Amino acid sequence: MGADYVDFNADVDDMEIAILEENLRTMNDVCQNLSSHLTTLGRTNRSIVAGVSPLMKDINHLRAREHNLKLIEGKVGVVKDYASRVRKCLEALDVKKLNNINGIKQYIDALEKLDSINDELNSEGLGEFEGLRESIGEGILDGELALKATLLDKAKLAKLDVSTINEMRTIYVYLSDVRQMALEDLITRERQTVSKREVVSMKPIKPTFAKDQTYIYTGEYGQDIIIYGKKVEAVIAKEEEIVNELFKGLEASMISRIMSKIVRHINDVFVFEIRAYVEFIETRKKMYATMYYDLSSVCASMHNWLEQHGYSLGPLKDITERIVRESKNVFSDFFNYVKEEYKSTPNNGKSDSMNGTFMNVITRLSKLTTFSEQQLQCIGTMTINSWLPNELPTGFIQEKGTSSDPHFLLATFYTDVIEFSFFSLMSIYHNKSEEDVGVSLLFNMDGLQALLDANGSPLRAIIGSRGRERLKRLEKKAMDKAVSGWSTLTARLMQAATKQNNVLSMPPKELTKFKDDFATTFDTLCLQFQRREIPKYFKTKMVSDISATLIPSYRVFALAAGPKYTKLTVEELSARLATLNR
Repeated sequence: MGADYVDFNADVDDMEIAILEENLRTMNDVCQNLSSHLTTLGRTNRSIVAGVSPLMKDINHLRAREHNLKLIEGKVGVVKDYASRVRKCLEALDVKKLNNINGIKQYIDALEKLDSINDELNSEGLGEFEGLRESIGEGILDGELALKATLLDKAKLAKLDVSTINEMRTIYVYLSDVRQMALEDLITRERQTVSKREVVSMKPIKPTFAKDQTYIYTGEYGQDIIIYGKKVEAVIAKEEEIVNELFKGLEASMISRIMSKIVRHINDVFVFEIRAYVEFIETRKKMYATMYYDLSSVCASMHNWLEQHGYSLGPLKDITERIVRESKNVFSDFFNYVKEEYKSTPNNGKSDSMNGTFMNVITRLSKLTTFSEQQLQCIGTMTINSWLPNELPTGFIQEKGTSSDPHFLLATFYTDVIEFSFFSLMSIYHNKSEEDVGVSLLFNMDGLQALLDANGSPLRAIIGSRGRERLKRLEKKAMDKAVSGWSTLTARLMQAATKQNNVLSMPPKELTKFKDDFATTFDTLCLQFQRREIPKYFKTKMVSDISATLIPSYRVFALAAGPKYTKLTVEELSARLATLNR
């Protein structure tokens, strides 16, 4: 029988068990069926959920956008107000305003307002409006660049008045303090370029070589050189004023560094020009060595100015030291010049005229006095006689003073040159008679005296009384030579008048011969004297000196020898001598 068969003969318990078992089987089948359906349903639900999830996300996104749109709609009024403010600020950033202080302040005020708007946007949570933020950022950046360009453009100006400097400082303070820009080096470079160009443009005109070979520089360009130095100092002072005002508030050390950079460029240009002068001098040193005195003055002035203001001397120190050395060499070089001049001087010149070499030396020496003030400063660091050459002409006597007074040293130098030239002239006349040499020297001393007697003679003032005493000794030396024949005659006369036991020591025969020799020599000397051209001052002095020695000597001899051994009375001899001065 099948599964549905029931044993009716079973007892009740078995029936119940059978029923229960049947029910269990039925329930099991139902449960299995139900489980199968539930599994199917689960698969279906998962498929449905997978399809619904994207939809739910889209719905949530749409809800979020709806929320944002509602938020934006609520802030549209606020954003429009900010946009309007930004637009006004951007319109205010007009570079045309940057040509005066009020416009600059307005320009900076507009930038500060943009900063303020940007801060407000962030504080109110409106930072997500990128377009607005970009407009603000670009406006600020453009404004900063415009201010920086304006500042540097103004820094390029050669002439900066007070108002322009004020404009620059307003921009500089804002960019450095607010925008944290380091602008000092940029401004410094601009000022270096401007000041360097200005100094280059004011350089003095270089001198041209003189054609006259006897020429000596006497300061024709000195004023230009001095003015150039003063102009350079003025440029530095101007830059110092600009820097101090522009960078007011910076540490002193920082300002000092800025100025040092500017001064270094100016100093380089100045030294370049001075070196050009030095090169010019060295090519014609004989003619232009005295220009070193002008260079010495301008370099000393610049040297002192830079030191007083605390700036580095740089290459100026070396060129100044060289110029000082060369300025001292002018003293010794002058003696070398005199020696060379006399080497080429012929010794056959007329005795009754001035020697060209001697007067050229004296004229050149007189021109040298143009630089007496600079020479006083220079010679004060030298020792006496250090300018003299090793070989000195015969008769030259070195000054034995030990004073270190610059005036004494300078007077000694100038008098040394005159004496050196005097004895150098004497040495080339070795083939002339003593009288001719003496007269020639007197002619030249007369020319010197004329120069010294000129009104306001600087040479006379420089050599002073001590120098004039030395010149008198030279005049006496020349006079002694010029009257050497008369001196010999006087000496012979004194010898002839010598007595022994109240009787003339010379025998009568020799006295007779002496009478004739004296008369002949006296006539010859008078004739020679009258034929010579002698400067009036010295001619008068020579006659006076001759008379002062010869007449007393002749009087003694005439009294001792008597008329027998004299051809002229004392009065006649005196009268003859008096005619010499006509």
